[in-house]
Amino acid sequence: MRINGSNYMRLGAFALGATVALGACAKRDNAATDTAAVASPTGMLDTGTTVGAGATGAAATTGTMSDANIMSVISMSNSNEIGTSKLAQGKATNAQVKSFANDMVKEHTAMQGEADKLATQLNVTPEAPAGVGDEMKSTAMTMSDSLKAAAKGSAFDTQYIGGQVQAHQMTLDRLQQFQGMTQNAQLRDLITKSIPKVQQHLDRAKQIQTSLGTRA
Repeated sequence: MRINGSNYMRLGAFALGATVALGACAKRDNAATDTAAVASPTGMLDTGTTVGAGATGAAATTGTMSDANIMSVISMSNSNEIGTSKLAQGKATNAQVKSFANDMVKEHTAMQGEADKLATQLNVTPEAPAGVGDEMKSTAMTMSDSLKAAAKGSAFDTQYIGGQVQAHQMTLDRLQQFQGMTQNAQLRDLITKSIPKVQQHLDRAKQIQTSLGTRA
């Protein structure tokens, strides 16, 4: 069974201030920062990571996404989270930050494995939603470039963790939206299982941010 959809949801763009990303491509912006992402990101998914201190509000749902769209957003979020966290594995100096990055690489890789397995079972080919896919790719590139440019040490640690807080919050919001959007029981179960994981990632990132003295 191939699951396609005709309506696309417009998710809110990730505004970066001093920034990071769940790993992908496209245009560069100036910004300040985390799913991202995702997401983000994103948590099976931690979907769309944006960074640092200023991503705009939670992703607003103004329409619907097909299951293929949802799985694409999940995949991009996991990819971005893995990519930015791999950067942190090499550049973070704070022990808590480095441990967090190691866990994000491991856990998002496992989550993406579950998503890939389900896509194969359902014969679904992930399809990036119109507009949103390009925004996620652009944000991911901006975040990745910002982290690469950040000086190793406390500046990097602060930027990375700030991005993780914002990305996981956005991912959590999106997963909750996707939970009621999909018509496929197996995909809904996967999303439902991911939500507490993303919440744990978010809570942990906030705790680390507090310990670094950078949480408002």
